[in-house]
Amino acid sequence: MKVFEKRWVEEIRQRYGSMSKYTRPFIAFLALEPRAAGERKRIEEWFQTIPDEMKPDFLGRLRSKDEKQHFSAYYELLLRSFFQSRGLDVTLNPSLEEGKPDLLIKGIELTSPLIIEVATIFDDPDYEKESRRLNLILEKLEEIKHYFFIILSVTSSIPENVDYRKLVKFIREWLDSYDPRTTTSEKDTTYREEGLDLKLTLIPKQTLRKTSIIGGYMPPIRHVSTVQLRRAIEKKIQKYKSIKKQKLPFIVATCLHKDTFLGEEEAIQVLFGQEIYTIDLRSGETAATTRDLSGLLTHKPGLGDLAKNTRLSALLLVTSKWVIQEKNKSENRAHHLHLLRNPNAAVPLCFDPFGGYPQLVKVSETSDKYELKWLDKVTGKAFV
Repeated sequence: MKVFEKRWVEEIRQRYGSMSKYTRPFIAFLALEPRAAGERKRIEEWFQTIPDEMKPDFLGRLRSKDEKQHFSAYYELLLRSFFQSRGLDVTLNPSLEEGKPDLLIKGIELTSPLIIEVATIFDDPDYEKESRRLNLILEKLEEIKHYFFIILSVTSSIPENVDYRKLVKFIREWLDSYDPRTTTSEKDTTYREEGLDLKLTLIPKQTLRKTSIIGGYMPPIRHVSTVQLRRAIEKKIQKYKSIKKQKLPFIVATCLHKDTFLGEEEAIQVLFGQEIYTIDLRSGETAATTRDLSGLLTHKPGLGDLAKNTRLSALLLVTSKWVIQEKNKSENRAHHLHLLRNPNAAVPLCFDPFGGYPQLVKVSETSDKYELKWLDKVTGKAFV
């Protein structure tokens, strides 16, 4: 059994091979693109090492055109590979009182098993709709061949029904109004339709040859936010309440499968509260910086100043980027790991399998506050 079995890949080619890269599903890119060969090889290696009884489930999810299914399976296998590379034993989907979390980690260095639950963070549904609509626009514009490139920027929401014929006609006539032999600088214009505003920038090409006009684009503003990050973490914490009774360290791994504006600073805000700035009115300078009590892990006056969500031992933030391997020009995903430890955890991590990766840890504590500090922040490496 293989993920990228030849017959299945050929079915994907027949179904999606002629589609624009903007509208075909991610799994088609992964299965068909030569530059994704490295990723295919890595996924295949992961898949071949999982227990046979689990392969049908992972096969279905890894092949799914639904990104939520594909990436949930992908990140479970990624983290399994990470912990195995650290010399630890990993069990997929162990049985607990409330269900089956994603990973159970064991090792001679661990005094008790470690539970990992993977939460893959996706775009807000509204943004996903906007993104699909933008891709349809790009697909239509990709068919236009001209002497110029254009950069497209979306400056409004995208309505459900766009008059593509009107848009294509406008762009063709606009580009035709410039002579490619004498136009050497950028030109801007705006396209407005009911509910749609686009900024178009003309870019002269280096050669007098007609090719597709798509030179680049700026999508609508992303809706992946701290709200979604918080919801995903809360959902996982609430799911496994028996972990504290069993005294098992518990990590929620939040995985961002696309480039987003979320990172360790946003994760700190979700866990420890939003920053509050105290301004000196005489000098106008910031006199102090504190945080409010909105964080998932901060003390709550209504609980008698007890800390919240103490069953969470740590948050593992995984952000992924596509990088080009210079040797063969193939693209692979590099994964950056940041561990944020819960200073109030009922069951703290008793062993450190994250050496060499950035970790936010408690370094000191008094009766009314504690100090957190990043370790290995500068020297932190990527897991490839």
